[in-house]
Amino acid sequence: MKLKVTASSFLLQILLITILIFHLFPSYQTYAEKEEKLQEADNRFLRGVEFFNDGEYSAALAEFQWSYNLKPHYAVLYNIAVCYVKLGKYAEALKYFKDYIEKGGSKITPEKKKQVDDEIAYVKSLTGNLNVATNIDGAAIIIDGKEVGKTPLKESIPVSAGTHLLEVALMGYMPVKEEITIATGTTIEKSYILTKDIRTAQVTITSTAPHSTVLIDGREMGKSPWSGKVSVGEHEIIIKAPGYRDEKRQVVLHPDEEREIEVDMEISGKPGKITINSNIQGADVFLEQQNIGMIPLKSHKVPAGIYHLSISKEGYKSWEGDISVREGGHTKVELKMDKLSGKFSPVYFSISTGIAIAAGVAGATLGYFALQKEKEFNDFPDHLKEQGTGDMAALQEKYNNLAEEGKKLSKAADICIAIAGVTGVTSIFLAFFTQFKKPESKATINISATSGLSINSTWRF
Repeated sequence: MKLKVTASSFLLQILLITILIFHLFPSYQTYAEKEEKLQEADNRFLRGVEFFNDGEYSAALAEFQWSYNLKPHYAVLYNIAVCYVKLGKYAEALKYFKDYIEKGGSKITPEKKKQVDDEIAYVKSLTGNLNVATNIDGAAIIIDGKEVGKTPLKESIPVSAGTHLLEVALMGYMPVKEEITIATGTTIEKSYILTKDIRTAQVTITSTAPHSTVLIDGREMGKSPWSGKVSVGEHEIIIKAPGYRDEKRQVVLHPDEEREIEVDMEISGKPGKITINSNIQGADVFLEQQNIGMIPLKSHKVPAGIYHLSISKEGYKSWEGDISVREGGHTKVELKMDKLSGKFSPVYFSISTGIAIAAGVAGATLGYFALQKEKEFNDFPDHLKEQGTGDMAALQEKYNNLAEEGKKLSKAADICIAIAGVTGVTSIFLAFFTQFKKPESKATINISATSGLSINSTWRF
């Protein structure tokens, strides 16, 4: 009896073999990678032994630590401890001797266990102990830049004899630094009162979503973009916006830091799209007063809703109005932008008219005072007849002063009237060449939904 193999059964066999190969390949790849790491760990261990025998203890320490990270074997911990002893770092050596005993357990022979106990006793004789207490639990205890524990301590911290830099740090509190000296066999007790850190950092937060609200540690700070002073330490920042998922950021601020945080918001639900085209490229597009790009704007995603849209470019008539964006829909704006006419801005007409009115009022007021001085000057001779001759020198000086004051007032009034006349004529000229009505462009808006329904309208603003 012969087995007949059809084309379909043959293809099925090929497919099964292919699936089996691809199924086994990741396992083989993982196994190969694991073997490679183990081989590297062995090589680094042997290199560490060579460095140690050559008296290069720092290099040996690095190789043993790297080997242990690749292949955690308790025996390597003993080598690391011995390297620390050779380097005079007895507190570190003590830690690794204890780790060796703990992780080796019953695998360590009694003879080796006794040897290590003797080495631990020797190392302890070359170290002191440190106890640190703080008014706030959780403070990190740092010796010579390396964290060795947190308060409250369960047991004393062994420290190599000598002088060390002790730091106590807790997020949100002022750090404490002190230089301490520990002698062998001694115990130092330290207690610190940690105080709140009142230093601040400058933080600026911006969001890609319009109407975003900024919250820091649950307290509403304002709308995006937001900028202000924030106390140093760890904070939770939350950005909320209608139609968008809340975004959270965990930040750690340092004293006098200037931090800029930009948050890219993700739309919740099915977004709508906005596409804007125009006969003029490069016009700025603002959605709810937030710049979202330039024309041409292609399929910009936003949550469903009604938005105020404005488009502008220097030298062209701007356009603004409200547009509707449906969930899953596509709102398309076709805009025809016209160049601004050669007419002047209403600002120039307002300035010219204001100057004309102010100069006219000032000229009239000064003219009135000039006439009063002229009347007083003309009446002065009659005043002399009534008063008699008196001191002729003083009277003559007063007479001359009246004449001089009258001339000054008259001249000032003439200047103001002249200014009023010139600016008045300018205002009349500007009235014929000023664009008092807001420049407008014309837009055709098409709003399409996923159902295929659409409306077309032409709006002018």
